Amino acid sequence: MKITLSKSQWANIGKVAGWMDEDNLESDSAERSLVANEETLAEEEAPSLKTRMMDFLRQSYGTEEGFEHDAEAAIYWFANDWHSGQTSELYSILSTSPFRPGPISTLESEGELVKMMYEDLEAKFSRET
Repeated sequence: MKITLSKSQWANIGKVAGWMDEDNLESDSAERSLVANEETLAEEEAPSLKTRMMDFLRQSYGTEEGFEHDAEAAIYWFANDWHSGQTSELYSILSTSPFRPGPISTLESEGELVKMMYEDLEAKFSRET
């Protein structure tokens, strides 16, 4: 993806960032191009997968007592079951989760609300992973 900026747009960015002023531009009609990696732009524009999952669960379960803990547990077990390796976003979610199950814990040992959340995550997000 290529983004073309006018002289004034480029100058504004440079001024805000502190690395350019009007004297640094070649001419009034000069244009600068900023080439950005599509993936970087997409990451900046779109909420993270974990944020989308949490927002999705909040729509249905956000008023439940203990929502945050149960949602973290459901997201943890979903990431555990559906990640595609150490380079995947789900693996990152799994490894940075504040939820830490015991060594012999399983999804089946969680409460009913966590299991329902997990099933909802599967229905909504399993095709994306």
